[in-house]
Amino acid sequence: MKIVYIIHGTYNTAGMERTLSIKANYFADVLGYEVFIITTDQRNRPAYYILSKKIRCVDLDVNFDQYYNKPLLISIFSFLIKQFICKVRLTRKLHELKADIVISMMGRIISFLPKINDGSKKIFEYHFNRYVREQMLENSTWFKKLVYRIRANSELKNVEKLDSFVVLTHEDASMWGNFRNIQVIPNAISFFTKENAKLDNKIVISVGRFEHQKGYDMLLSIWKPVVKKYPDWKLIVYGDGSKRDSIMAQVNKEGLNESLIIKDPVSNIESALLDASIYLMTSRYEGFPMVLVEAMACGLPVVSFRCPCGPADIIRHNEDGFLIENGDVEKMSEYLSLLIKNEVLRKKAGELARVNITRFTQDVVMSKWEALFKDLIAKK
Repeated sequence: MKIVYIIHGTYNTAGMERTLSIKANYFADVLGYEVFIITTDQRNRPAYYILSKKIRCVDLDVNFDQYYNKPLLISIFSFLIKQFICKVRLTRKLHELKADIVISMMGRIISFLPKINDGSKKIFEYHFNRYVREQMLENSTWFKKLVYRIRANSELKNVEKLDSFVVLTHEDASMWGNFRNIQVIPNAISFFTKENAKLDNKIVISVGRFEHQKGYDMLLSIWKPVVKKYPDWKLIVYGDGSKRDSIMAQVNKEGLNESLIIKDPVSNIESALLDASIYLMTSRYEGFPMVLVEAMACGLPVVSFRCPCGPADIIRHNEDGFLIENGDVEKMSEYLSLLIKNEVLRKKAGELARVNITRFTQDVVMSKWEALFKDLIAKK
């Protein structure tokens, strides 16, 4: 079977690139599929996550990111030109490859992807949630919101023309309505450790980009009352992003730099997770937070906002972790304190997290993808 993935680039440290590497490597190395990754904005940058040598990568040199951060009208005009270039180059490449399955991880190309008559089955794999644009544009101008709403409605119509539309959670699927082609396939765990985290170290860990989505601006409000009661505990955050410096400045101003430590992101987070005792997630919205699953695979109990979407599909409240009403920092502090204070509860939740998360192992999740591919090809 020949499979083609289409993505902006593989150089980012984000979850979408991480999950792509997991799936593409599995298809190439375990199942022996012929796998291609087509990018639009790679620009000779190396992939951040390791890709199998069997995978062939092709960049279309469209560079959509060149229209970012420009005035809106110029941005719209630039996008339309880039979109046309992408359509021409992608059409040519797909006719050349003649794949069985083409999976787009980019929403911007589904306006023309179903129309490319290369004989492949077309899938759109959506890594966010139904209302992510509204969440991202919460503080934007009315005109920008209108433009993006028009674009979102256009994409919505084209989703129905695809052979399959894959979302990551049942919560998100319920938001989309009665699409005939919708499927729920979660992300797979990238690793499953041989041993549990011991949960004895006085460390709370969080991993993510310092952007509005991840909610790290709420860290001080969450952590200050916790560290006041338990001054020997530390919160370590691994990440980078546009808001990192401002949050670090706040941490220093509040004199919390000894207990709230910010570190650079690492490609192998496994050892850091195993060294911690609790995982904290403060996101305002998600698609399917991979690091939350990975933390639980290491045997960490988790405390997370019940943001749309992902945590409610992953965490079993009061069993392997706690789901807190989105944005309720006081409750977040309370449940963090509960896990810190109650070692028996912490270790029991960690054990259950490791057991419950086996439903996201690679073999389980990838069998769902394999079944989908075979079903679509059988309908040719």
